Amino acid sequence: MPAQIRMRRAAALLIVLVGLALRLHNIGFGLPSLYDPDEPIFMVIAAKLLSARTLNPGWFGHPGTTTIYLIALIDAGVYGVGVALGHYSSVAQFVHAAYADPGLLFLPARVAMALMGGCCVALTYFIGRRAWGTGAGLIAALLLAFNALHIAWSQVIRTDVHASLFMLAAVLFAMRFADGRRFRDCIISSLLVGFAIATKWPAITALAAVLGAIAYLVHEGAAGRWMAAKWATASIAVTLAGLFIASPFIFLDYPTVLSNLSGEARPFHLGHTGGGFGSNLVSYVQHEMIGSMGWIGFAFAIVGVGAIIARRGAARFVIFPPALAFLAVICGQKLVWSRWLIPELPFLCLFAAIGIAWAAERMSGRWPLLREPLLIGLLGGVAFLPTAAGALGQARERGHDTRRMAADWIVRHAAPGSTIALEHLELRLRDQPYRFLFPMGSAGCLDGKDLLRSGVHYDELDRLRHGSSIVDLGSVSPRRADTCRADYVILSYYDSYLTERARFPRELATYAAILSGGHTVALFRPEPGRIGGPIVRIVAVPRNQSR
Repeated sequence: MPAQIRMRRAAALLIVLVGLALRLHNIGFGLPSLYDPDEPIFMVIAAKLLSARTLNPGWFGHPGTTTIYLIALIDAGVYGVGVALGHYSSVAQFVHAAYADPGLLFLPARVAMALMGGCCVALTYFIGRRAWGTGAGLIAALLLAFNALHIAWSQVIRTDVHASLFMLAAVLFAMRFADGRRFRDCIISSLLVGFAIATKWPAITALAAVLGAIAYLVHEGAAGRWMAAKWATASIAVTLAGLFIASPFIFLDYPTVLSNLSGEARPFHLGHTGGGFGSNLVSYVQHEMIGSMGWIGFAFAIVGVGAIIARRGAARFVIFPPALAFLAVICGQKLVWSRWLIPELPFLCLFAAIGIAWAAERMSGRWPLLREPLLIGLLGGVAFLPTAAGALGQARERGHDTRRMAADWIVRHAAPGSTIALEHLELRLRDQPYRFLFPMGSAGCLDGKDLLRSGVHYDELDRLRHGSSIVDLGSVSPRRADTCRADYVILSYYDSYLTERARFPRELATYAAILSGGHTVALFRPEPGRIGGPIVRIVAVPRNQSR
């Protein structure tokens, strides 16, 4: 094997390993506390599969089936090891132990997410190499490896990175099909699209890669229209088969699917309500795309899109359509979430790398003394610096969270025996000499330690919150507001409600009832690149007001 090839492979492997290391760094952030509000939901549903001995998740909001099944397999593995070591004698005992120490299950599940994030980096390299050469593949992988937004959501138990993994694999096999006309690659790509849809509904846009490959073969005269029609029909059929294999209960339990989809289609959400297609696009570009890769990287991505469109090749048919379709789908939603952009980020990095490679090619043609690989490295380095700075800032934020700071304040200032009401699962405080109250929708605030001992079932939680997207003090039934009165109230959503007071008057009225007579004694704000988390406010309520 030539030394040059060995060096390129070593560079690709190093980039993937560094990307994985960045995603594994501080992977246990927050634990045993649970800061992401939806992370516990996936874990509870997966635990239900084991305790109820069923394959029906009973929830298909994302739909998230592949992620839930994966978590259940991880849980089963942890349980098996625990049984072998004599720690557990029953599934119920294991589930109880997991409620007492969430890190028991959350940590291995997060590691699985980080591994999938690292695989996304590898797949981005392979796609870039096939589309535009090794230099573009290496730069694309490097940009994704250090992308702060991708790193952050690769450390959380959610469906976005998992769906991106299937989508990228589908695009890679679609590229192989376009290059080699092997129908087997078309089948594999279509099957992966089905798996992607079973993970995240908008991933259906990956089907555009397979259909684009077929269109490319027709465009190049490598296939007739009749053959293309047969390939397209087979691709759609295999995609549906892949969806059924990955999530059979989507078909068998369709009433639940329809109910979950109606529940997910909320017109507004605290802090994440969109403003229409154009406004959403601007928000994603300004805050997430440019925010995670900088103006230079984004400018190169625009150049790369132009280069792909201008050059004859499979990338124009296979890579560009699913990227454009996915962006259009998320911009057309009523809400805006940074995590929704995760499957788009590898495409964005590919476009930037292709733009860099295209510019290097043009510059080396004009100035022969400047070799193309050197120019790719130099231009890639310029685009890489803002991305790397963002990754380092994100790592610092993970280690300094406003919710952790609030918990430390309570330990230092709250007297033993105090009652603490809180809106996030700050389990780090559970062994402190306090009584804890946690909001549970129409049930009011319940004793947090009792909830941990008895376990929380998602079906019960969903019933109690009555369609509210967040389980917080504002969503508590006004008739039950008195159950939330405490000596100290740790608020992690209140300031977000204040910024949208016109849209949430009922919730703010509930807060007013709970906080009546109280005053803010501590306020912790996030600082980009230094401190992560939401604005957390601690309100002290006088004793004569809190009983």
